[in-house]
Amino acid sequence: EEAFSNVLDNAIKYVKLGKDGNWNEENTNPIVRVALLPNDKTMARGVTIIIEDNGPGISSQESKLIFQRGFRGEDAKKKCEGSGIGLDYSRSMIEKMGGELSIIANSKYYLCGAVVRFV
Repeated sequence: EEAFSNVLDNAIKYVKLGKDGNWNEENTNPIVRVALLPNDKTMARGVTIIIEDNGPGISSQESKLIFQRGFRGEDAKKKCEGSGIGLDYSRSMIEKMGGELSIIANSKYYLCGAVVRFV
């Protein structure tokens, strides 16, 4: 519950700071969407939770670092406060329960900001 809440809080915090993958555009219509989907046949039984938004997103370079304790993206540092430990902590908790927390590549099926997956 805490890991999910942390990721959802991040989506709500950052969605207002940019729009459709762009930090320099004001988001006058912020959207955060949560979806529960059945795991596909290659995974264990259960559900996948997707949290997505139409905010500034996470660059491909930063998506490789986002789960490192203390890491914060350059634009994020300029726009809002934070410690950079939340995603590391969330991933650690999910993995201890046998799950997975990851950033997934955006596509036409998602909003144009960040897309985070819990399995």
